[in-house]
Amino acid sequence: MQKLISRLLILILIFPFILNAQWVQTNLNPGIGYSLFSNDTTIYAGTNSGVYYTNDIGDPWFSIGPDDWIYSLIKAGNNLVAGSGSAKGIWISSDLGANWSNASGMENQSVYALCKNDNYIFAGTWGSGVFRSGDKGSTWQKVGLEGEPVQAVFSLADTIFAGGEDLIGGKIYFSTNNGESWDFRYLPYPALSVNCFVQKAGKVFAGTDAGLYSSSDVGNSWSLESGVTFDSSGTVTDAKMIKALVAHDQYMIAAFTFEGIWISSDNGKEWTSYNDGLISDWSFNGLAVKDPNLWSLREGFGNAYMRPLTDLITDIQSEVELIPGDHKLYQNYPNPFNPSTTIGFSLLKSSFVTLEVYNSLGQKVATLLNKNMNSGNFNVKFDASSINRRISSGIYYYMIHAGEFQAVKKMLLLQ
Repeated sequence: MQKLISRLLILILIFPFILNAQWVQTNLNPGIGYSLFSNDTTIYAGTNSGVYYTNDIGDPWFSIGPDDWIYSLIKAGNNLVAGSGSAKGIWISSDLGANWSNASGMENQSVYALCKNDNYIFAGTWGSGVFRSGDKGSTWQKVGLEGEPVQAVFSLADTIFAGGEDLIGGKIYFSTNNGESWDFRYLPYPALSVNCFVQKAGKVFAGTDAGLYSSSDVGNSWSLESGVTFDSSGTVTDAKMIKALVAHDQYMIAAFTFEGIWISSDNGKEWTSYNDGLISDWSFNGLAVKDPNLWSLREGFGNAYMRPLTDLITDIQSEVELIPGDHKLYQNYPNPFNPSTTIGFSLLKSSFVTLEVYNSLGQKVATLLNKNMNSGNFNVKFDASSINRRISSGIYYYMIHAGEFQAVKKMLLLQ
């Protein structure tokens, strides 16, 4: 055990940045931030004063026009496609923003959202439904949902999703033929509007004004995952408005209105605040992943923030196995957690098993197992609130010994 602790302390010294990781503000401050888009080389921000772009470190940001409110952004081939929030339709630049022109077929439209698949770009407009372009945004045609306020669009191969708003309830439209025809479903109570989509773990998720919804059958049915609290009579007592969603590895990241940025490691069922370095009651309109960072765009002032993606990877460059073996230790779930989490492991043969939790100083916090066990798959619950002495938020390590097998993983407690 002493040898294992020594190696653990060395590991902590190698990765000190993990213990103090937080969001870092970059030098963008246009006034209002509306959207983020990333590709292989660049981060783009849509703001009340046009489009800005930056490199991997966010310094500097360059203003490239047009002189308009830009609600949505996408890149198609060499074209940068920007959706106007002031009814000027679609702006196109084929020279990285040096020159802009208005696309044909989108006159007098406010474009709230853009997405693309292998063949088309789709635009969601406020009050005029969905438009489609087959020539990288240069010309557009209306493909349905006339009169509908569409503020979110999302493509999954040839299936296109569009998020609407209705006083009866939130609507999600879907088309399985690139917008030639549409069907829709009302979301279960209490959602009224749809703000964003993301795909993860075989499901499509919708961020709404009242929590997170999911569909596992390509839009035919939807269920409420999280974000709404009901009392015993079924009355809503609290609801989270989700303005942006992004997925990375096993994580889903969400921007909650007036509550900053939150993360989930269990496909949106449980959420943990991810606001280190931010004011927790800020609102963010944009999230984007551009290796090596996660990016966020604040609504007020349009400030852009970045945070290393390594902060999301909670298994210390995935796993440290100090002695190879046939057994397996898995990442805890959920992670980050508050106050409890589940630790899983597999035994291929009967073994005497010790499972212990340590803090970042190498001090033992809890012994979860200390007994002989048969082969099989097992889950053990760790409840931080049940520890005799109070433990604070931070990084903890759980270690398993099973015969000759030893392994350690990291987990994050947020209280």
